[in-house]
Amino acid sequence: MKYWNQITPENEGKWGSVEGTRDQYNWSALDRIYQFARQNNIPVKAHNFVWGAQAPGWVNNLSAAEIREEIEEWMRDYCARYPDTYAIDVLNEAIDGHAPAQYAIKAFGSTWVTDVFRLARKHCPNAELIYNDYNFLTWDTDKIIALITPAIQAGYVDGLGMQAHSLYDPKVWSAQEIKDKLDRIAALGPDLYISEYDIEATDDNKQLEYMKMHFPIFWNHPKVKGITIWGYVVGRTWRTGTGLIQDNGTPRPAMTWLMNYLKEERAK
Repeated sequence: MKYWNQITPENEGKWGSVEGTRDQYNWSALDRIYQFARQNNIPVKAHNFVWGAQAPGWVNNLSAAEIREEIEEWMRDYCARYPDTYAIDVLNEAIDGHAPAQYAIKAFGSTWVTDVFRLARKHCPNAELIYNDYNFLTWDTDKIIALITPAIQAGYVDGLGMQAHSLYDPKVWSAQEIKDKLDRIAALGPDLYISEYDIEATDDNKQLEYMKMHFPIFWNHPKVKGITIWGYVVGRTWRTGTGLIQDNGTPRPAMTWLMNYLKEERAK
């Protein structure tokens, strides 16, 4: 493709989007994504299986045993339909203060994090299984490491997704600080993914400045296996200022720099 070589659905693949009514799946949006990806030989990274937000509301009214069954059924049916999914955000934003899935805690108790990864491994054995969270590279590194370490030690976690929405606000995190965090997280063992990268700046020069500061650190780190831009068309992203290309195809300066940087790096 012209710009990107991987697809991550923003909302279409979340449990609440697919199974808003119990046992009634709506795969139509995901089917279109996978059809496009297969036609263009682009891998799909699923987002996400278990999250405290955007889960189907009906799951909260079930017993613990029923929730366990429904979580497993959701994972099983997803991977049966899309067995070529290359990576999956199995668990999303699970530390206290973010959006832990209370229904999964009810279902599995204190071992819930490891248990949801165990089920994902059972039904999606060919996918890279990822834990995904925000502030992983900044304020919440210690809390996230403590949460996910048991599942890593159990052998179920293949990757760690670091959302990178806010590396510049309210403080600009230097390239060295981000590299130090990446090095520390890399020591845990799993592959690293920059999973939701964007720069919320309507000022073109600011967006360019931050892109040039941080992107080379991601690109050159030996444990980083992928970088996902979280939306790129101006006016169609989740936050104002994060777009990289105008609706008419005109790139913002950060996008021009990024394409040139990638071209140069790949030529080395």
